[in-house]
Parts: sequence; C-alpha cells; structure tokens
Amino acid sequence: QKITKRIRRNINTKRYCTTRPIIPYDITPMQVIYKASELAEISPKDTFYDFGCGDGRWVTTVSGITGCKSKGFEIDEYWANIAKENVKNNKLCDFVQIVEGDAFDHDFSNATVVALYGIEDLIPDVKRKLLKEMKDGTRVISVKFPFQNWEYKHKVKMFEFYMYIYEFPIRTTQTKEELFSYDSKIYKR
Repeated sequence: QKITKRIRRNINTKRYCTTRPIIPYDITPMQVIYKASELAEISPKDTFYDFGCGDGRWVTTVSGITGCKSKGFEIDEYWANIAKENVKNNKLCDFVQIVEGDAFDHDFSNATVVALYGIEDLIPDVKRKLLKEMKDGTRVISVKFPFQNWEYKHKVKMFEFYMYIYEFPIRTTQTKEELFSYDSKIYKR
C-alpha cells in the first residue's frame, strides 16, 4: 500500500457548521486495520464505510485486500484530498469513493461494515445514527472506544488499541426506551 506522507496540522472545517466536537486526525496502524478487517469478516460483497477516513488508509486497505466497495467520509478538506490521492495512487478509483463533508450529513443505510476510530466524544451521536440507519447483519468496527451497553462480538487488543466488533441487531443491557423507543434493532437481554 502506498500511503502519502502524513503531516499533523489543524483541522480545516471552516466550510462546515457543526455543534459536535471535531476529532483530530490520528493514525491507525496497518496491523490494526488488517486484524479488524479479518474479525469483521469483510468480503467482496460488502460495502465498507469509514466514518472519518483521514488519509484513506482504511478504505484503500479494505478495498485493496477484499475487493469490496468503500466510501470514506472526511470533514477536513486537506485530509480528504490526501485520501483521494491515496485512492488514485493505489488504482482503486473503481472501488473507493472519498466524500468531503460531515459523515453525519450522509446516509449510511447502504453500508454493511462501518469503521470508526477514536471518537469517544461522538459515541452518543454515532450510536443514534447507526441505530437509525443500519440493517441487520451490518458490522461496526470501533477502534479505541466501545459503545457503552452494547454487546460486542469481538474485543481484541493490539498495541495500545482495543478493537470492538459489533453486529446488528445489537444486543444491549438498556431498554428500548433508554435508547430509542421507536428502534426495532435493539433487543434487551
């Protein structure tokens, strides 16, 4: 995999209005991506979405290995451009699409696998979005932070990273009313 040299910088989100915290770019080690992809059992039939794709390493790696279609969302114009360059350099333009913008503004209902990394402050908002839009059988990969009260299918530690793999329908220790009274994807133990 060719990954363009990374430069740490401030996030450029001037074009986007959001009340949610913006998560700074952090690097996911390639070994973590390989292991998470294996645990989530990603295949060519899947559609993989990356919640904040940064330099595009998740989408290029997953599509490069499995041949699945991928879509990466990046709110920062700088990192979105780096991700697009990495997609082009890896000759994955037919498999990977990079969307510059806030992932919360896009429909995730076509995803069969969703990955997110280090977004503890956004977990409640992400949880609501996923519960509203995910179909049964969809897998969710969360690196670093778990979804509280959700039962994971796999939990693995690599280096200082914990990976949590969830599968819809989600099993939870909360009642439907505690989460979303209208949501049919939540089942009380």
